[in-house]
Amino acid sequence: MDYQNEIKEGILAYEKEKVIRATKDALEAGMEPMKLLDGVTNALNIIGQGFNCGDLFLPELIYASDAAQASISLLEASIKERGEDRSRKGTVVLGTVQGDLHDIGKSIVAALLIANGYKVVDLGTDVSAEKLVGAVKEHQADVLGLSALLTTTAAGMESTIRHLENDGMRANVKVMIGGGATNANYASQIGADAYGETAVDAVGIVKELLS
Repeated sequence: MDYQNEIKEGILAYEKEKVIRATKDALEAGMEPMKLLDGVTNALNIIGQGFNCGDLFLPELIYASDAAQASISLLEASIKERGEDRSRKGTVVLGTVQGDLHDIGKSIVAALLIANGYKVVDLGTDVSAEKLVGAVKEHQADVLGLSALLTTTAAGMESTIRHLENDGMRANVKVMIGGGATNANYASQIGADAYGETAVDAVGIVKELLS
């Protein structure tokens, strides 16, 4: 059986259970997890292209990301168990700023980045500036991605950047922001390096920031 294609087709069909079953069967059959991850990457790239072209919409992106994340979790666990390591392109710390509990966009960004070979440290939602900066330092992150949907919480992005500056770490990490409360002007205003309008933009932005 072509497990790699099964995983890919499952993601494209938004069939999470099928993706989980195919991933488990593939690992039990002795398939290399890193090779299987290529199927996830291909599927998410196809979904991302469809979203950018307007052929797919946010619900489809969410369903595909959810299915992909289920496979990624299994594959990453297997990679760690084998003592292997992927050829990482860089480390990205992600978090939704303090006071904000919105997670969908950030989770999609995490799945896309992991599938494309980046190490991702996802701190979740409602994350303080201190915790974000601490994670950047601990993991020697190349990029810090901040998300905010509410205008009342967006100030946490600027606060985080100021913390990086005060700790003498700003020059060592690129900062990208996104979410409904942000735009390119706001990114420039607070001193961020980049703004992503959609979750799909993140991979290209990170690649450009690290080039």
